[in-house]
Amino acid sequence: LLNKSLELNEGMEKSMKEVKRLSIADTYMSLAQIYYTSGNYNKAKGYVEKSVKIYEKVSSEYVGPIEAYLLLGKICLENQEISHGLKLINKSRDIAQKNNINAARQYLAISKSYLLKAEYEDALKNAMKSLEYAEMSKIISQIIWMNIKVGDIYEKIGDVKKAYEYYYKAKDIREQS
Repeated sequence: LLNKSLELNEGMEKSMKEVKRLSIADTYMSLAQIYYTSGNYNKAKGYVEKSVKIYEKVSSEYVGPIEAYLLLGKICLENQEISHGLKLINKSRDIAQKNNINAARQYLAISKSYLLKAEYEDALKNAMKSLEYAEMSKIISQIIWMNIKVGDIYEKIGDVKKAYEYYYKAKDIREQS
C-alpha cells in the first residue's frame, strides 16, 4: 500500500512540475506576443525561444508549441528570414492539423511568406486554404479577416474586380453579424 502511495505521489509531483513549467512557458509567450505586437521582434524572439525550450520538455503539450512555432515563424518573416519562418510556420500547421486544431492562421502566415517572395499563385492558394479553415470554424471575425486578406492578394496581382468581391463579402458578413 505504501509503495502504491509513493507511486501516486511521484506521479503527482511530476504533474505539478509540468504545470509549473507550462505556466512559465505561457508567461514567456505572453511577453513575446506583447513585444511582437509592439514591433520589438528581437525581444519577442528571445521570449518565444525560451517558451519553445520548455514546451518541448512537456510531451503532452501541443497548444503551446502550435502558438510558439507560429509566432517564431512570423517573427522570422518580419526579419526577412523567409525560408526559416516558413519552416517554423509549417511545423505549427502540422502540429495543429495532427491535433484537429483550426490551421487558418498558419495558412495565412504561409500565404504571407509567399507574398514576400512575390510568389502570388502560392500566396493565393494558401490564403484560400486559410479562408476555408476560417469558414469551417465559423469564427466570424476570422472569416471576415481571411476574406480581406484574399482580397488583398487579388488586388496585389491586379484583379481589382475579384478583390472587391472579397472585400464586399467581408463587409456583408460583418454587417450580418
